[in-house]
Amino acid sequence: MDFYSGKDRGLPRFIYRNFADAMAPQTIPEKRADLVAQLIGFFASLQPSGDWQKMKWSLPPRVRAALTADEQAALDAVLAPKASKRNPRLLEVFPHCADEFSTDITFLDAVFGNTRHGIITQETAVLTIGSCFANNIARFLQSQSFNVTNFPLAEDLNSPFSNAKLLSVCAASDAQRNAYITHWVNTIYPHNAGLDIPAHITKEIKRLDDLRAALQHSEFIIITSGNVLDYFITSGSDGFDIGPAVAPKFLSIGQDETIDMRTFMTSKLKEAGAVFRMGNHAEVVQATQAVYQAIRDINPHAHLLFTLSPVPIDSAVGIHQSPRMGAVEMDCISKSLLRVALADRMQAWNADSKLHYFPSFEIVRWIGACMDGSIFGAEDAASRHVSQTILSGVYRYFTHKFCVEYASTNAI
Repeated sequence: MDFYSGKDRGLPRFIYRNFADAMAPQTIPEKRADLVAQLIGFFASLQPSGDWQKMKWSLPPRVRAALTADEQAALDAVLAPKASKRNPRLLEVFPHCADEFSTDITFLDAVFGNTRHGIITQETAVLTIGSCFANNIARFLQSQSFNVTNFPLAEDLNSPFSNAKLLSVCAASDAQRNAYITHWVNTIYPHNAGLDIPAHITKEIKRLDDLRAALQHSEFIIITSGNVLDYFITSGSDGFDIGPAVAPKFLSIGQDETIDMRTFMTSKLKEAGAVFRMGNHAEVVQATQAVYQAIRDINPHAHLLFTLSPVPIDSAVGIHQSPRMGAVEMDCISKSLLRVALADRMQAWNADSKLHYFPSFEIVRWIGACMDGSIFGAEDAASRHVSQTILSGVYRYFTHKFCVEYASTNAI
Protein backbone atom coordinates (compact mmCIF):
# COMPACT_ATOMS: atom_id res chain seq x y z
CA MET A 1 0.00 0.00 0.00
CA ASP A 2 1.30 3.46 -0.91
CA PHE A 3 0.53 5.66 2.07
CA TYR A 4 1.65 8.82 0.27
CA SER A 5 -0.07 8.54 -3.10
CA GLY A 6 -1.90 11.65 -4.23
CA LYS A 7 0.15 14.15 -2.22
CA ASP A 8 -0.15 17.65 -3.67
CA ARG A 9 3.22 18.51 -5.22
CA GLY A 10 2.25 22.16 -4.95
CA LEU A 11 2.72 22.16 -1.18
CA PRO A 12 5.55 24.47 0.01
CA ARG A 13 7.74 21.61 1.19
CA PHE A 14 7.96 20.24 -2.39
CA ILE A 15 9.54 23.42 -3.78
CA TYR A 16 13.13 22.13 -3.78
CA ARG A 17 12.20 18.65 -4.97
CA ASN A 18 10.18 20.01 -7.89
CA PHE A 19 13.05 22.29 -8.86
CA ALA A 20 15.66 19.51 -8.67
CA ASP A 21 13.47 17.25 -10.78
CA ALA A 22 13.12 20.00 -13.41
CA MET A 23 16.85 20.73 -13.45
CA ALA A 24 18.13 17.15 -13.56
CA PRO A 25 17.45 16.43 -17.26
CA GLN A 26 18.40 19.91 -18.49
CA THR A 27 21.76 20.19 -20.24
CA ILE A 28 21.09 23.34 -22.27
CA PRO A 29 22.64 26.27 -20.33
CA GLU A 30 19.91 28.75 -21.35
CA LYS A 31 17.12 26.48 -20.08
CA ARG A 32 18.96 25.83 -16.81
CA ALA A 33 19.55 29.54 -16.37
CA ASP A 34 15.86 30.20 -16.98
CA LEU A 35 14.80 27.65 -14.32
CA VAL A 36 17.24 29.14 -11.80
CA ALA A 37 16.02 32.65 -12.60
CA GLN A 38 12.40 31.57 -12.12
CA LEU A 39 13.14 30.10 -8.68
CA ILE A 40 15.18 33.15 -7.66
CA GLY A 41 12.34 35.43 -8.73
CA PHE A 42 9.82 33.34 -6.82
CA PHE A 43 11.90 33.37 -3.63
CA ALA A 44 12.63 37.09 -3.94
CA SER A 45 8.93 37.99 -4.19
CA LEU A 46 7.64 35.46 -1.65
CA GLN A 47 6.10 36.86 1.52
CA PRO A 48 6.06 33.79 3.78
CA SER A 49 2.77 32.77 5.33
CA GLY A 50 1.29 29.44 6.36
CA ASP A 51 3.70 26.53 5.83
CA TRP A 52 6.14 28.83 4.03
CA GLN A 53 6.97 30.26 7.47
CA LYS A 54 8.24 26.84 8.54
CA MET A 55 10.97 26.73 5.90
CA LYS A 56 14.57 27.16 7.11
CA TRP A 57 15.77 28.59 3.74
CA SER A 58 18.79 26.31 3.53
CA LEU A 59 19.53 24.94 0.06
CA PRO A 60 19.13 21.14 0.33
CA PRO A 61 21.87 18.69 -0.64
CA ARG A 62 19.65 17.17 -3.34
CA VAL A 63 19.39 20.60 -4.99
CA ARG A 64 23.11 21.34 -4.67
CA ALA A 65 23.86 18.01 -6.36
CA ALA A 66 21.89 19.14 -9.42
CA LEU A 67 23.56 22.56 -9.71
CA THR A 68 26.84 24.08 -10.81
CA ALA A 69 28.82 26.17 -8.31
CA ASP A 70 27.58 29.39 -9.93
CA GLU A 71 23.95 28.23 -9.81
CA GLN A 72 24.33 27.32 -6.14
CA ALA A 73 25.84 30.72 -5.35
CA ALA A 74 22.96 32.52 -7.07
CA LEU A 75 20.36 30.63 -5.04
CA ASP A 76 22.31 30.98 -1.80
CA ALA A 77 22.38 34.74 -2.36
CA VAL A 78 18.59 34.99 -2.46
CA LEU A 79 18.02 32.51 0.40
CA ALA A 80 20.53 34.09 2.81
CA PRO A 81 18.44 37.24 3.47
CA LYS A 82 15.37 35.09 4.12
CA ALA A 83 17.30 32.98 6.59
CA SER A 84 18.64 36.06 8.39
CA LYS A 85 15.16 37.62 8.63
CA ARG A 86 13.50 34.49 9.98
CA ASN A 87 11.30 35.14 13.00
CA PRO A 88 13.34 34.03 16.06
CA ARG A 89 10.27 32.29 17.46
CA LEU A 90 10.36 29.89 14.50
CA LEU A 91 13.37 28.28 16.16
CA GLU A 92 10.68 26.52 18.19
CA VAL A 93 9.07 25.03 15.07
CA PHE A 94 10.36 21.60 14.04
CA PRO A 95 11.97 21.82 10.57
CA HIS A 96 9.08 21.27 8.15
CA CYS A 97 10.82 20.32 4.92
CA ALA A 98 12.70 17.01 5.08
CA ASP A 99 14.75 17.96 2.02
CA GLU A 100 16.38 20.85 3.92
CA PHE A 101 17.91 18.59 6.58
CA SER A 102 21.71 18.64 6.38
CA THR A 103 24.81 19.44 8.39
CA ASP A 104 25.27 22.74 6.53
CA ILE A 105 25.96 25.62 8.89
CA THR A 106 22.95 27.60 7.66
CA PHE A 107 20.55 24.77 8.40
CA LEU A 108 22.04 23.90 11.80
CA ASP A 109 21.99 27.56 12.85
CA ALA A 110 18.31 27.68 11.84
CA VAL A 111 17.63 24.65 14.04
CA PHE A 112 19.84 25.36 17.07
CA GLY A 113 20.20 29.14 17.01
CA ASN A 114 22.85 31.30 15.38
CA THR A 115 24.70 32.49 18.49
CA ARG A 116 28.46 32.15 18.07
CA HIS A 117 30.71 32.11 21.13
CA GLY A 118 34.20 32.58 19.68
CA ILE A 119 36.12 31.28 22.70
CA ILE A 120 38.79 28.87 21.47
CA THR A 121 41.98 30.06 19.82
CA GLN A 122 44.91 27.84 18.91
CA GLU A 123 46.51 28.85 22.22
CA THR A 124 43.47 28.06 24.41
CA ALA A 125 44.11 25.10 26.72
CA VAL A 126 41.33 22.63 25.88
CA LEU A 127 40.65 19.39 27.78
CA THR A 128 38.23 16.72 26.57
CA ILE A 129 36.95 13.93 28.83
CA GLY A 130 34.88 10.99 27.69
CA SER A 131 34.36 8.98 24.56
CA CYS A 132 33.03 9.54 21.04
CA PHE A 133 32.61 13.30 20.67
CA ALA A 134 35.31 14.10 23.24
CA ASN A 135 37.85 11.82 21.55
CA ASN A 136 37.02 12.83 18.00
CA ILE A 137 36.91 16.60 18.58
CA ALA A 138 40.27 16.30 20.35
CA ARG A 139 41.76 14.47 17.38
CA PHE A 140 40.37 16.98 14.94
CA LEU A 141 41.49 20.08 16.87
CA GLN A 142 44.94 18.55 17.40
CA SER A 143 45.19 17.98 13.64
CA GLN A 144 44.52 21.72 13.20
CA SER A 145 47.28 22.65 15.73
CA PHE A 146 44.95 23.53 18.60
CA ASN A 147 46.19 23.05 22.16
CA VAL A 148 44.11 20.03 23.20
CA THR A 149 44.55 17.27 25.80
CA ASN A 150 42.27 14.24 25.82
CA PHE A 151 41.45 12.03 28.79
CA PRO A 152 39.90 8.98 27.08
CA LEU A 153 37.19 6.73 28.47
CA ALA A 154 35.84 3.63 26.75
CA GLU A 155 32.29 4.16 25.45
CA ASP A 156 30.61 1.60 27.71
CA LEU A 157 32.37 3.06 30.77
CA ASN A 158 31.14 6.54 29.99
CA SER A 159 28.16 7.05 32.30
CA PRO A 160 27.57 10.20 34.39
CA PHE A 161 27.97 7.97 37.43
CA SER A 162 31.44 6.79 36.46
CA ASN A 163 32.41 10.27 35.27
CA ALA A 164 31.21 11.76 38.55
CA LYS A 165 33.04 9.10 40.53
CA LEU A 166 36.26 9.72 38.58
CA LEU A 167 36.05 13.49 38.98
CA SER A 168 34.94 13.36 42.64
CA VAL A 169 37.91 11.12 43.54
CA CYS A 170 40.12 13.45 41.53
CA ALA A 171 38.80 16.45 43.49
CA ALA A 172 39.18 14.75 46.89
CA SER A 173 42.11 15.29 49.22
CA ASP A 174 45.29 13.38 48.45
CA ALA A 175 44.77 11.18 51.51
CA GLN A 176 41.18 10.29 50.55
CA ARG A 177 42.09 9.69 46.93
CA ASN A 178 45.10 7.49 47.72
CA ALA A 179 43.17 5.41 50.26
CA TYR A 180 40.29 4.96 47.80
CA ILE A 181 42.56 3.88 44.96
CA THR A 182 44.48 1.49 47.21
CA HIS A 183 41.24 -0.14 48.40
CA TRP A 184 39.76 -0.67 44.95
CA VAL A 185 42.92 -1.80 43.19
CA ASN A 186 43.33 -4.44 45.89
CA THR A 187 39.67 -5.38 45.47
CA ILE A 188 39.59 -5.65 41.69
CA TYR A 189 43.02 -6.69 40.47
CA PRO A 190 43.89 -10.41 40.52
CA HIS A 191 46.51 -10.99 43.23
CA ASN A 192 47.31 -14.45 41.94
CA ALA A 193 48.19 -13.33 38.41
CA GLY A 194 51.72 -12.14 39.15
CA LEU A 195 50.76 -8.45 38.90
CA ASP A 196 52.68 -5.77 40.81
CA ILE A 197 49.80 -4.36 42.86
CA PRO A 198 51.79 -1.47 44.45
CA ALA A 199 52.93 -0.43 40.94
CA HIS A 200 49.31 -0.44 39.75
CA ILE A 201 48.28 1.73 42.69
CA THR A 202 51.06 4.20 41.89
CA LYS A 203 50.01 4.20 38.22
CA GLU A 204 46.35 4.94 39.04
CA ILE A 205 47.24 7.73 41.47
CA LYS A 206 49.53 9.36 38.89
CA ARG A 207 46.77 9.08 36.29
CA LEU A 208 44.43 11.06 38.57
CA ASP A 209 47.19 13.53 39.45
CA ASP A 210 47.66 14.20 35.73
CA LEU A 211 43.92 14.62 35.21
CA ARG A 212 43.59 17.04 38.12
CA ALA A 213 46.51 19.11 36.83
CA ALA A 214 44.98 19.16 33.34
CA LEU A 215 41.63 20.28 34.78
CA GLN A 216 43.27 23.01 36.84
CA HIS A 217 45.14 24.46 33.87
CA SER A 218 42.40 24.13 31.25
CA GLU A 219 40.49 27.09 29.85
CA PHE A 220 37.86 25.08 27.98
CA ILE A 221 36.65 21.67 29.22
CA ILE A 222 34.49 19.28 27.19
CA ILE A 223 32.83 16.34 28.93
CA THR A 224 30.71 13.71 27.22
CA SER A 225 28.32 11.16 28.72
CA GLY A 226 27.24 8.06 26.84
CA ASN A 227 24.85 5.86 28.84
CA VAL A 228 23.30 5.28 32.27
CA LEU A 229 24.45 1.69 32.84
CA ASP A 230 26.75 1.19 35.79
CA TYR A 231 27.82 -0.99 38.71
CA PHE A 232 25.90 0.36 41.69
CA ILE A 233 26.96 -0.33 45.27
CA THR A 234 25.39 0.50 48.62
CA SER A 235 26.45 4.00 49.59
CA GLY A 236 29.54 3.87 51.80
CA SER A 237 29.81 0.08 51.60
CA ASP A 238 33.43 0.41 50.49
CA GLY A 239 34.23 2.61 53.48
CA PHE A 240 34.23 5.80 51.42
CA ASP A 241 31.62 8.44 50.64
CA ILE A 242 33.03 10.04 47.50
CA GLY A 243 30.71 10.80 44.60
CA PRO A 244 27.88 8.52 43.39
CA ALA A 245 27.49 5.05 44.89
CA VAL A 246 29.08 3.12 42.02
CA ALA A 247 32.21 1.02 41.69
CA PRO A 248 35.22 2.72 40.05
CA LYS A 249 35.02 1.61 36.42
CA PHE A 250 37.49 4.38 35.61
CA LEU A 251 40.43 2.33 36.86
CA SER A 252 42.67 1.64 33.88
CA ILE A 253 41.89 -2.06 33.93
CA GLY A 254 38.58 -0.92 32.44
CA GLN A 255 40.39 0.34 29.35
CA ASP A 256 41.29 -3.24 28.41
CA GLU A 257 38.87 -4.15 25.61
CA THR A 258 39.45 -7.92 25.77
CA ILE A 259 36.36 -9.93 26.66
CA ASP A 260 38.27 -12.04 29.21
CA MET A 261 39.50 -9.02 31.16
CA ARG A 262 36.11 -7.28 31.01
CA THR A 263 34.41 -10.47 32.21
CA PHE A 264 36.93 -10.81 35.03
CA MET A 265 36.42 -7.20 36.11
CA THR A 266 32.65 -7.62 36.03
CA SER A 267 32.82 -10.70 38.22
CA LYS A 268 35.12 -8.96 40.72
CA LEU A 269 32.82 -5.94 40.93
CA LYS A 270 29.83 -8.19 41.54
CA GLU A 271 31.79 -10.06 44.22
CA ALA A 272 32.33 -6.67 45.86
CA GLY A 273 28.55 -6.22 46.04
CA ALA A 274 27.96 -4.18 42.87
CA VAL A 275 24.74 -4.53 40.88
CA PHE A 276 24.90 -3.87 37.14
CA ARG A 277 21.78 -1.90 36.21
CA MET A 278 20.44 1.26 34.63
CA GLY A 279 20.23 4.40 36.70
CA ASN A 280 16.86 6.08 37.20
CA HIS A 281 15.96 9.71 36.51
CA ALA A 282 16.75 11.04 39.99
CA GLU A 283 20.08 9.20 40.07
CA VAL A 284 21.10 10.50 36.64
CA VAL A 285 20.26 14.08 37.64
CA GLN A 286 22.28 13.73 40.85
CA ALA A 287 25.24 12.24 39.00
CA THR A 288 25.16 15.01 36.40
CA GLN A 289 25.18 17.54 39.22
CA ALA A 290 28.13 15.73 40.81
CA VAL A 291 30.09 15.90 37.53
CA TYR A 292 29.53 19.65 37.33
CA GLN A 293 30.35 20.24 41.00
CA ALA A 294 33.57 18.22 40.92
CA ILE A 295 34.83 20.10 37.87
CA ARG A 296 33.92 23.45 39.38
CA ASP A 297 35.64 22.49 42.66
CA ILE A 298 38.84 21.87 40.71
CA ASN A 299 38.46 24.71 38.20
CA PRO A 300 35.75 27.33 38.81
CA HIS A 301 36.80 29.58 35.91
CA ALA A 302 37.09 27.45 32.75
CA HIS A 303 34.41 27.28 30.09
CA LEU A 304 32.61 23.97 30.53
CA LEU A 305 30.79 22.26 27.67
CA PHE A 306 28.54 19.21 28.05
CA THR A 307 27.72 16.87 25.19
CA LEU A 308 25.80 13.62 24.86
CA SER A 309 27.34 10.81 22.84
CA PRO A 310 25.15 9.62 19.94
CA VAL A 311 26.88 6.21 19.95
CA PRO A 312 24.60 3.36 21.10
CA ILE A 313 25.44 1.11 24.02
CA ASP A 314 27.55 -1.90 23.05
CA SER A 315 26.54 -4.71 25.38
CA ALA A 316 24.44 -4.93 28.51
CA VAL A 317 24.88 -8.68 29.02
CA GLY A 318 24.34 -9.51 32.69
CA ILE A 319 22.31 -6.39 33.49
CA HIS A 320 19.80 -6.58 36.32
CA GLN A 321 16.42 -5.56 34.87
CA SER A 322 12.74 -6.37 34.87
CA PRO A 323 11.03 -6.66 32.47
CA ARG A 324 13.76 -7.81 30.12
CA MET A 325 14.61 -5.42 27.26
CA GLY A 326 16.94 -5.58 24.29
CA ALA A 327 19.93 -3.30 23.80
CA VAL A 328 18.11 -1.03 21.30
CA GLU A 329 15.30 -0.28 23.73
CA MET A 330 17.73 0.19 26.61
CA ASP A 331 19.75 2.61 24.50
CA CYS A 332 16.64 4.70 23.81
CA ILE A 333 15.80 4.90 27.51
CA SER A 334 19.43 5.59 28.43
CA LYS A 335 19.85 8.48 25.99
CA SER A 336 16.48 9.93 27.01
CA LEU A 337 17.43 9.92 30.68
CA LEU A 338 20.76 11.59 29.94
CA ARG A 339 19.25 14.32 27.78
CA VAL A 340 16.49 15.10 30.27
CA ALA A 341 19.02 15.25 33.12
CA LEU A 342 21.23 17.64 31.15
CA ALA A 343 18.25 19.87 30.36
CA ASP A 344 17.28 19.87 34.04
CA ARG A 345 20.77 20.76 35.24
CA MET A 346 21.46 23.35 32.52
CA GLN A 347 18.46 25.27 33.81
CA ALA A 348 19.67 24.93 37.39
CA TRP A 349 23.15 26.20 36.41
CA ASN A 350 21.94 29.12 34.28
CA ALA A 351 23.86 31.62 36.43
CA ASP A 352 27.11 30.06 35.18
CA SER A 353 27.98 32.23 32.18
CA LYS A 354 30.76 29.86 31.12
CA LEU A 355 28.52 26.82 30.77
CA HIS A 356 27.58 25.43 27.34
CA TYR A 357 25.80 22.52 25.68
CA PHE A 358 26.62 21.27 22.19
CA PRO A 359 24.01 19.21 20.28
CA SER A 360 26.24 16.47 18.85
CA PHE A 361 23.61 13.88 19.82
CA GLU A 362 20.78 15.77 18.17
CA ILE A 363 22.75 16.35 14.96
CA VAL A 364 23.49 12.64 14.55
CA ARG A 365 20.28 11.05 15.80
CA TRP A 366 17.67 13.70 14.83
CA ILE A 367 19.12 15.68 11.93
CA GLY A 368 20.86 12.65 10.44
CA ALA A 369 17.58 10.70 10.50
CA CYS A 370 16.19 12.88 7.68
CA MET A 371 19.38 12.94 5.60
CA ASP A 372 20.26 10.64 2.74
CA GLY A 373 22.72 7.85 3.43
CA SER A 374 23.64 5.86 6.53
CA ILE A 375 24.03 7.68 9.84
CA PHE A 376 26.23 4.86 11.15
CA GLY A 377 28.64 2.49 9.46
CA ALA A 378 28.86 3.95 5.97
CA GLU A 379 32.62 3.44 5.85
CA ASP A 380 33.16 0.28 7.88
CA ALA A 381 29.73 -1.37 8.37
CA ALA A 382 29.96 -0.79 12.14
CA SER A 383 26.58 0.04 13.66
CA ARG A 384 28.22 2.13 16.40
CA HIS A 385 30.57 4.21 14.21
CA VAL A 386 29.06 7.52 13.08
CA SER A 387 29.50 7.92 9.33
CA GLN A 388 32.17 10.31 8.11
CA THR A 389 29.76 12.75 6.42
CA ILE A 390 27.87 13.25 9.69
CA LEU A 391 31.04 13.43 11.78
CA SER A 392 32.51 16.09 9.51
CA GLY A 393 29.35 18.17 9.80
CA VAL A 394 29.35 17.88 13.60
CA TYR A 395 32.94 19.08 13.96
CA ARG A 396 32.56 21.76 11.34
CA TYR A 397 29.61 23.09 13.34
CA PHE A 398 31.58 22.94 16.59
CA THR A 399 34.37 25.05 15.16
CA HIS A 400 31.78 27.47 13.75
CA LYS A 401 30.22 27.85 17.19
CA PHE A 402 33.23 27.96 19.48
CA CYS A 403 36.45 28.69 17.59
CA VAL A 404 37.61 32.26 17.05
CA GLU A 405 37.84 33.30 13.42
CA TYR A 406 37.99 29.70 12.28
CA ALA A 407 36.59 29.22 8.77
CA SER A 408 33.59 26.90 8.89
CA THR A 409 34.40 25.78 5.37
CA ASN A 410 37.79 24.31 6.33
CA ALA A 411 38.13 20.67 5.31
CA ILE A 412 37.46 18.17 8.08
